[in-house]
Amino acid sequence: MLGVLSSAVALLVFAAENYISGPTAMREYIEKCAVGLACAMAVSLVLSCVLQRVVSGPVIRLAETTTAIADLGDYSIRVKGNYTGELGDLYVSFNKMLDTIQASSNALREARELLEKRVRERTAAIQQEITEKGKVQADLIQAKEAAEAADQAKSEFLANISHELRTPLHGILSYTRFGLNEATTAEREELWKFFDNVDHCANNLLCLVNDLLDLSKLESGGMTFVAQPADLSHLIEMVVDEFRSMCSEREVSIGYQQSEAATTVLIDPDRISQVIRNLLSNAVKFSPPNGTIHVELRRAGDAFRLSVRDEGPGIPPEELETVFDRFVQSSKMKSNKGGTGLGLAICREIVGWHGGRIWAENNAAAGCVFHCELPLARPDSPPDASETVLTDSFEALR
Repeated sequence: MLGVLSSAVALLVFAAENYISGPTAMREYIEKCAVGLACAMAVSLVLSCVLQRVVSGPVIRLAETTTAIADLGDYSIRVKGNYTGELGDLYVSFNKMLDTIQASSNALREARELLEKRVRERTAAIQQEITEKGKVQADLIQAKEAAEAADQAKSEFLANISHELRTPLHGILSYTRFGLNEATTAEREELWKFFDNVDHCANNLLCLVNDLLDLSKLESGGMTFVAQPADLSHLIEMVVDEFRSMCSEREVSIGYQQSEAATTVLIDPDRISQVIRNLLSNAVKFSPPNGTIHVELRRAGDAFRLSVRDEGPGIPPEELETVFDRFVQSSKMKSNKGGTGLGLAICREIVGWHGGRIWAENNAAAGCVFHCELPLARPDSPPDASETVLTDSFEALR
């Protein structure tokens, strides 16, 4: 553009110097100058557009590419164009820079994903450890509580057994000493009372020792059962007759009701008699004066059900199951009436060997009822052997 302007100035100066030559010549010269000036300006404009496309275009394209990368965050975009010289070098350098940035971004993303994965895995592992530790802690607490309960039960058992052993032994020694001192002077009736008291204390001591022996057999896994056909009703009648004298002394009435004609089952008569004696002993022990004990045998589906109902204090609902645990007594039974908490536990083991079940319920009015169900067994289908050993473990109490 400067060259065009310089040419125009030179032409004007030349026209001023030759103005004197005449108006006509001057006019022709000015027209020629105007035409030349217009041509020069057109050429300059064309050259300017071409130079702008050649020089400014690549720069603008580079700026647009940079803006797209910034807006999209996509480092895979590349500036495109085949240029030589400085612009070509600029494009190559810019694309190499984008390659480096993209590689770094990909590496950073992979590292972040790996880190997040490890964090999730470690978090899950920590949560699993916390859960497992919680379970272990809960198990330890439960085991500790069970051990404490077992220790408390054993402590109560030792206290009860010491008292139960001391009481009959003290009675035997006392009445024996009285008998020896009064043997030559006492009346025969008085001596008979001494011997009767000694016999009563000895029987109590024998029952206690029998319970301890049964407990020892259960602990060693060697309680023996002999199964044979037996009339269950006749067995109950005999045991009830044994307790009539005791009931009379305590002013308690006892009655037995049978609702079935044939009651022959395959059982161990001695062990089942032991169960019946224990249930009746508890009923007599906790029945109030002028109370009544109802004993009933009836059919219950595929079993015979023996029910012993008393009018005593009953059992708290939360203790209806635990009274069958070893060394455990109902809170209403822990009194001067004695007991070691072994009888019902042994009864459950005996009934369980026969394939039956035993449980307790409270009466609506007063007292409780113990039910014992023994499944029917035909005499022609006895167990595999006439003598079977009950195995049981006391590991939880050791």
